[in-house]
Amino acid sequence: MYGPAAHAEIFVNSVGSYNVLIAYRNPHDAQCLRLRLNGEMLGAYELATTGLHSSRVLMKEIKLDCERNLLHFEFSRWYGPEQNARPLAIMLSEILIEKVSGLEGDAWRPRAQLGLTDMGNASEFKQ
Repeated sequence: MYGPAAHAEIFVNSVGSYNVLIAYRNPHDAQCLRLRLNGEMLGAYELATTGLHSSRVLMKEIKLDCERNLLHFEFSRWYGPEQNARPLAIMLSEILIEKVSGLEGDAWRPRAQLGLTDMGNASEFKQ
């Protein structure tokens, strides 16, 4: 994402609670992200400095009240013209949206947790 601000449109089939997962790469120290949804402030986050070759994920539960939504990003740091021809703030590799409301039992558990709890007795595996 370039410069001090950017936005992403989010389209959903039904309103409700969702997890938004933002996978990013951040080359700047002390990078702060202010995140808004449909004009309402969701929060301010200090992003880990990852460099350009590794990623981190920011996860936030959000309530989407309409089918078409605007996620607005505001950054505290980006490359100036003397550093890079592109005013890069962060690199986004993915934005994932997952509905969480109305789910029960195993359907709402994180996939990693499902994998760990559904393995049974690990000693039964042969090498």
